[in-house]
This record gives sequence, structure tokens and C-alpha cells, in this order.
Amino acid sequence: MIIYLHGFNSSGATVKGATLKRLLEPIHVSLPSYHHDPAVAIRQLEVEVECALERFTRVMLIGSSLGGFYAQSLGRRYGLNIVLINPALDPISTLAPHVGPQTNYHTGERYCFERRHLEALAPLYVDAAQFGTVPTLVLLDADDEVIDPEVAARLYRDRGKVIAFPGGDHAFQHLEESIADIRMHHDSAR
Repeated sequence: MIIYLHGFNSSGATVKGATLKRLLEPIHVSLPSYHHDPAVAIRQLEVEVECALERFTRVMLIGSSLGGFYAQSLGRRYGLNIVLINPALDPISTLAPHVGPQTNYHTGERYCFERRHLEALAPLYVDAAQFGTVPTLVLLDADDEVIDPEVAARLYRDRGKVIAFPGGDHAFQHLEESIADIRMHHDSAR
């Protein structure tokens, strides 16, 4: 079973999630949507993971952008294999310019992203020394315009499997080419 964690201002109803679900069949892929407030989101995701662990013998997390940050935190906490796609490993810095009015790209929900939301991310950080303590596959597009892919490549170089594709963007244009690696990573999960 795979739980796909979407990024900031997104939802489970993304093209990436639908593509994963279609291409990874017969593996069950869950596409939860969760709250924009990280404190609420992490509680929702903990419930999602705990329910999955009760129902499935093999559970893996795939996280894109902010979802990669959540996957890294939850993967370490629950001992789960993780796949990080163009991950936001320092979302406080990345999201600081976005404090203010927001509209979710998929749902149209309008809300205010506040400073307290950034602060709620702080307890979820994983110390870099602990990166790779769970099996990790990192998928990067070299031309990500939102997050510097070199940060994740450097941090996970000796702590996981890193695949960097030329070109692409933050949306990650190489998902189909990555399916075999994702499937193999899933099959090695506990």
C-alpha cells in the first residue's frame, strides 16, 4: 500500500496522484487530501498511516514537495520506506514568502497562510544526521524552479538512492520513467 502526500496548496486529486494510482496497479494507492495547517495536517496523516498499518502488511509513503517533508517525518516516525519527489526539506524557508492569502490550486479553497503555520512545521523537521535511517528513494528534476534539487541530492547522496533527471520542473516531469524504481522500493518495504 502506498500513501501519496501532496504538496502545498494542492490536494489528493492531482494529476501526479492519479498517475501513480494508474501506473502502480495492482498496488493500492491512497490519495488523501489534508488541511493547509501543518498541525492539523500531520494529525490527519498520522491517522491515515496508522489505519494503513492496521490493514496492510506493506506500507510506503510518497511525498511531493511539502508532502516530501511530511513523508520524511512520518517515515522516520513509523519506520516506513519513503519516496521523496522534489522534496521541500526546509519548508519554513520555502514557504515564508507565501504567508498571506492563498487559494488551493485544486479545490479553490481560500484561506490565510499564517506565520503560526510556518511555526507548526518546526517540530516535524528531521535532523540531517537521521536522513536515510529509513530506506529512501529521492526523485529530482534538475530544473525545479521552486526548490533547489542540489539540496536533497547532497543530503541524501550517501543515505538513500537519488535519481536526478535533466530538465523538468517542480511538478516533476519524469514520473512515468520512475515507476519501476518506485515499484522496486515499495516491494522492499516492510
